[in-house]
Amino acid sequence: MTSKVKLPRKILSEEEKTGKVKIPRKVLSEEEKAGTIKAPRKRLTEEEKAAKKAEQELDKALKKSVQEAKRNEAPNNAFKFMTILLPEALVSKYDGLPALLIASDVKSVSVPNPLLDNLVVFRRDVIRRNIGDNFQIHEVVNSSEEDNLILVMYPDEYIPKVSAQVVGTGSSLIDYVRELQALLEGKKLTLFFMELDKYFRKLKKNTQQDFRNRVLNDDYDDLLQNQPTRRKKNHQDLPVVSQQEFSSAMVELQIATHINFRVVKDVQELGVHFIHYAKAIAVAPFKRQKLQDGLDWFAFSNSGNIKVDKEGNGLKTLWIDQLMQFNTVGIDTAQAIAAKYPSPVSLVEAYHRCTTIAEGLELLKDIPVRMGIGPLARTRKVGPEISKRVYRFFTCTSGERSLSRSHDH
Repeated sequence: MTSKVKLPRKILSEEEKTGKVKIPRKVLSEEEKAGTIKAPRKRLTEEEKAAKKAEQELDKALKKSVQEAKRNEAPNNAFKFMTILLPEALVSKYDGLPALLIASDVKSVSVPNPLLDNLVVFRRDVIRRNIGDNFQIHEVVNSSEEDNLILVMYPDEYIPKVSAQVVGTGSSLIDYVRELQALLEGKKLTLFFMELDKYFRKLKKNTQQDFRNRVLNDDYDDLLQNQPTRRKKNHQDLPVVSQQEFSSAMVELQIATHINFRVVKDVQELGVHFIHYAKAIAVAPFKRQKLQDGLDWFAFSNSGNIKVDKEGNGLKTLWIDQLMQFNTVGIDTAQAIAAKYPSPVSLVEAYHRCTTIAEGLELLKDIPVRMGIGPLARTRKVGPEISKRVYRFFTCTSGERSLSRSHDH
């Protein structure tokens, strides 16, 4: 007997039972529903692809050029583009001067034939960037001389002119400076008087020696009756000018010509002054622009202002710029204060810990400030005046109070 295997019965769908098969409904897109069918994306030709790529590379090169320009125009980088033009006569007299400048990362060039002997000129290099056909950035350096000049003078040059100014006869130092101002056509001139202390030491030594010789020779009558006149030349064949006469002549010079001067002791001090002048000249355009723009240190995200991101990057720079809004507070002083008190809150907390007003007024005065770079660097202190102004700003309750008041209660 054979056994039969019963197969499972197929379950028919409703469509199969009725003999009608339902066709799946097509899902319409939004464009088809709205009756607007999006055209297929057009494929770019090889020329169009190349043009688009070139446009992207051009945009990238332009952004890079702008970033480089902003980086170079920053005040802390402006010093790198300054060059001191030193006369050959000055370099010959102080052969160690270029080495001092090089040690402080200051560029200098010896000039064979300056307009005046021992006239020091400052040159600024301005970088212009052009984008070439291959989208490479090409730099073009344009140099321009600044309006600030320094004239180095020695005793045999300025002492006779000072003497003539004191006596009131001959070509005085005022006359000489006015001639220079006419020659330089509005340039800002600063005089550096070298070896003045050496002249006064020699003058004092010669005076004492003359007096001693007369006493030893028992020449009392001549000593009393024939005292040396104030204009008698000393052993250096230079007129006799006292320190008081020199100081008075400098006051008259500044009033008459509105010129600046400095008394420089030696080549070391001369190099320091050159570096400070170069640094001040380098950042001068940015400070003038800052005064024109007003207070641009607040934490806005607009272009040109200091940016502070969500992680707090930029707060230290913002704090330093806020400190620099105080009069006579430069970048070195602001950085020194910020190094000691890295935020306004830390400074305010320090003021709260002061037990007396006097302690608060003097809180910042002894903070060391490093000036310059390299072997010519020197250190000074913040000072009591800046310390007082900062204290009054953070602690006074009246918005009308002057920060320069000379007394506190």
